[in-house]
Amino acid sequence: IFNTLLDGCVRHWHFELADQLLGDMAAYGVTPSKFTLSIIVKMWGKRQELDKAFEAVYSSLRDGHSCLDAQVGTCLISVCLHNNAVSRAIKVLEEMKTWRGCSGPDESSYSMLISGLARRGDCHRAVEVAWEACEAAAAPRSTMKALSEECLRALFTTLRRHGLAEDLGAPLAAKLRAARMQVPKGIEVVEGETPSSSRASYEQRAAPAQSLTRPCSRGNGKFELAWMKARRATGAAH
Repeated sequence: IFNTLLDGCVRHWHFELADQLLGDMAAYGVTPSKFTLSIIVKMWGKRQELDKAFEAVYSSLRDGHSCLDAQVGTCLISVCLHNNAVSRAIKVLEEMKTWRGCSGPDESSYSMLISGLARRGDCHRAVEVAWEACEAAAAPRSTMKALSEECLRALFTTLRRHGLAEDLGAPLAAKLRAARMQVPKGIEVVEGETPSSSRASYEQRAAPAQSLTRPCSRGNGKFELAWMKARRATGAAH
């Protein structure tokens, strides 16, 4: 019942009542579930208190609660994007891979971040995240489903608008197909590249000068994700 009441308060912006409910939960010794934590994260995001959203997650980690999962991570990515904290959203995706009891980002986590980056015209980082999602989906014993059609449509539309449909869109389309994901209907991409050739083409066209994240498995070797290329090239802050 606490979750239902708390969710209603947050949805209708009744934050004082939400604070009282959280106090009551603590007084009664109620351990937050993953659903509770997701609501708390959304609440602090709406209140533009990102630090408190992160603290709620980190506190759960310190207390040894097993309620951190991809749903909580996706909520945290969402509130970061809502508050224009793009770099923090990217950091969450990486941190999720280290959360105790969490199997890492899922298709919703990747889709949320890709959509947010695409909406901001951050083409290179959006493609990097999509490429990583394909690698994760193609990994042995992976349970990850396909990226959402909405996020892929937003990404390919943005690539076309920025004149990158051939340089980045075509290799990505081949990578998606190799990972058994569908390119959205109505999206025009250059045909004829195999997954292996598209990988080489992509790395030549979008390879970063320097990575700011740790290595990630990608097929037959290790490479470092290039999410910060745009900022290093333009000096723009995200």
